[in-house]
Amino acid sequence: MATAKRTSDITVALYEWNKLTTRNIAEDEKEYFHDGIEFIWEGKTPEIDEEVLVYNPSTQKIYTDIWVDYGEGIGFEDTDEDTVFWMSYPKPPSGEMMKKRKMPKIDDFVFALQVGKLVVDTAKAIIADDNLLGSNGKFVLDGHTFNITVSEVE
Repeated sequence: MATAKRTSDITVALYEWNKLTTRNIAEDEKEYFHDGIEFIWEGKTPEIDEEVLVYNPSTQKIYTDIWVDYGEGIGFEDTDEDTVFWMSYPKPPSGEMMKKRKMPKIDDFVFALQVGKLVVDTAKAIIADDNLLGSNGKFVLDGHTFNITVSEVE
C-alpha cells in the first residue's frame, strides 16, 4: 500500500485496483448458465450491492458504481465496459484517529486518486529518456493547472 499526500496534509491510503474483464462463455460452460447469458466476468468481483470506486480505462475517469445482481447475471449498475478496474472504499477510521484529526470526505479520496493518476501519466510523458533532471510537465484538473517537476532524489 502506498500513500499520497495532499497539500491539506490529509493522507489517503491508495488500495489495490481489481481488474475485471468479460469473456464469452465457452460451449462446455453453457449448461451451467442461463440461455440469455453470453459472457461472464473474470477477476475478483465486489460484494453484491457494494458501492465501489470504478476506473474506466476507455474514458479514463474514476467514479462510483454499485455491483448488483440482475437476477440473470451480475454487473455494475451504470458501467457497461468489457474491462474496468474497481476498488472498495477505505475502511472507516478508528476511534482514536477520529479524535486526532478531521477526516477527509470521499470527494477528497476520489480527488487524490485523480491527481495521482494525472501525476503518474504526466511523469511518464516527461520521462522519455534517461535525462530526468529539470524535466517539467503540466496537467489540468477541473480548470486548475498544476506543474510537475521531475528531479533525482538521493
